[in-house]
Amino acid sequence: MQCFDRYTFVLGPKLMAKVGLGGERMNGNGQKREISMIGDVITAEVIWDCTTCRACQEVCPVFIEHIDKIIDMRRNLVLEQAEMPETAEMALRCIEERGHTCKGTTACRTDWCGDIEGAKLLSENQDVEILYFVGCSAALEDRNMKVSAALGRILQAAGVKFGVLGEEESCCGEPARRMGNEYLFQLQAMKNIEAFKRYGVKRIVVSCPHGYNTLKNEYPQFGGDFEVIHHSQFIAELIKQGRLKLKERANSGL
Repeated sequence: MQCFDRYTFVLGPKLMAKVGLGGERMNGNGQKREISMIGDVITAEVIWDCTTCRACQEVCPVFIEHIDKIIDMRRNLVLEQAEMPETAEMALRCIEERGHTCKGTTACRTDWCGDIEGAKLLSENQDVEILYFVGCSAALEDRNMKVSAALGRILQAAGVKFGVLGEEESCCGEPARRMGNEYLFQLQAMKNIEAFKRYGVKRIVVSCPHGYNTLKNEYPQFGGDFEVIHHSQFIAELIKQGRLKLKERANSGL
């Protein structure tokens, strides 16, 4: 938004003499050329610096929703001009080739399970209450495997029969959509939705907040209408039902 401000209030008066009604600019040779939103008004650096956290939208007094516009400009850079940071290109290629963003990992998607007997591969057993959509980092990164393993033990303690897709699970596609590769996102979404429907999945528990938002709010755009619950909500539900009993009650609130 600051780029627009500078363009309108600082450069605007100086450009009036050189810009026609059609949005053209005179180059050094006196020839007209069209003003480009990306480059002339907003630099690629600004477009890629945005983390898409939407914190700026939350504090904006007039609720300007510019994050979607930034993502649209990324789509132009990625899909039309094939221009993106090297790190973004590596991440997108990793999703295309491996179905996840964890370049260099040697883990497979079921390594976190260990001795958790409650986890069932849906390809072998569909008699489950929920599908646990593990997500890339919780399945493939050593540090985050502790999260998925801890949740698995909690579900086992509560007597919950839960299924996982294992190697059939693929990246939810959220990184691809936020980085501007809408085509890759839709491929990932359809791949996962097809897997969910193939096994008759109705209820999905998710640990990753990005995966939670994607499955709950974005997959319905492609026919993926499932009940999606964050693992914290599901644990609270188990406690309320008396299926998960706590030895001690914490005195501090969250």
